[in-house]
Amino acid sequence: LAVGCPRMITLAGAAEALRNGASPSDKVFDGVYPKALQAISTVHFSPVAVAVRAAQLFEEAAVQKVLDVGSGVGKFCVIGSLCTKATHFTGVEQRPALVEVARNSATRMGANRTEFVEGNAMDVQLGDFDGIYMFNPFFEQISRSRIQVDATMPRSRFLFRSYSFNVFRKLSQARTGLKIVTYHGCGFRLPEAFRLVTREAAGNDYLSFFNKES
Repeated sequence: LAVGCPRMITLAGAAEALRNGASPSDKVFDGVYPKALQAISTVHFSPVAVAVRAAQLFEEAAVQKVLDVGSGVGKFCVIGSLCTKATHFTGVEQRPALVEVARNSATRMGANRTEFVEGNAMDVQLGDFDGIYMFNPFFEQISRSRIQVDATMPRSRFLFRSYSFNVFRKLSQARTGLKIVTYHGCGFRLPEAFRLVTREAAGNDYLSFFNKES
């Protein structure tokens, strides 16, 4: 278990710990997911401590609505909902099976300020959000060594470039004040209007916090 977190063996205990400012281990938290997804969690899903800190960065910046691009099983959104007081988290994910897993996990963990939408980067609408979280969401499509979540997602440089360009364009048109937190980057350079506010070590990489200034 993470430092500062009392010993626990139940998912209910993990949810309560997050509400009280502690971080359960990933092994404990990931028990909410099917075994096959637990096995790839360390590769594809945000570690608990990373998700907690990212959610805190949004909360500290008074962000009210966060969008997780490529939310997978919804781990960041569920953790963010449990460890913050007011921020609402929406995950967009194009694989229906993962969307269903995310919704089920939110229900089981009592993460009420969450919503999970089936869609891809082409469908993302940023106008309703003042914060965006990205854990390098399109990297799976170009990696030759990384284990895939499942066989439904083709490896495609064309799709990687299309999704990246589409999100870049939407970010360029987004309103001033939009906040972005990335873990392992986002796979493309953000528009110049985004200023890096903080960058701190987290997990096996960094959390970078950006603010759109114009």
